[in-house]
Amino acid sequence: MWLKFSKSKLSDGTAFVSFWLPQGARNVLRNFEDLDTDLHMTVLFIPNGVDSEEDQQSILNAIEETADKYSPLNCRLEEIGIMKNDDHTIVANVNVKHGAEFYVDLLRSIENHWKKFDRKYDWLPHVSLKFENDDRREVALNDLRKYKWNADEISVQFITDGQKHRFKMNGKK
Repeated sequence: MWLKFSKSKLSDGTAFVSFWLPQGARNVLRNFEDLDTDLHMTVLFIPNGVDSEEDQQSILNAIEETADKYSPLNCRLEEIGIMKNDDHTIVANVNVKHGAEFYVDLLRSIENHWKKFDRKYDWLPHVSLKFENDDRREVALNDLRKYKWNADEISVQFITDGQKHRFKMNGKK
């Protein structure tokens, strides 16, 4: 199977919540020449509606509140799949111990601090990869399936400020 990493698409009014993968993930995906510092596991994508500094601060407060409840989450790369989106993005699916519980708490916190919002997808932890016919790379599925890490901080990025706001997972859950 031939795959290539794909950067996320951000636009004005977007909030992108993720866990950044540790450096060791590059060893598993070592045949990708253009991996950059943005290798991440998507947690939540809010495609629009984050239009003001107050909106951003509300989301930051919600993420910090959730991070303060949880200890680092155990993650393991699983399989290659195709996301049902316009680009048919190829992804490495991630198994996250207690991930669904974390996701539900995160959504509730965001809705309590900010507002309810539409989501195209619910909990679908993944690392995005992109298929391109003209630039082929290989990944060994056996190496991929063995890769584990602890997600010890959660991050949110708003396209309007360009910063990665990071919160350590300091809780007991």
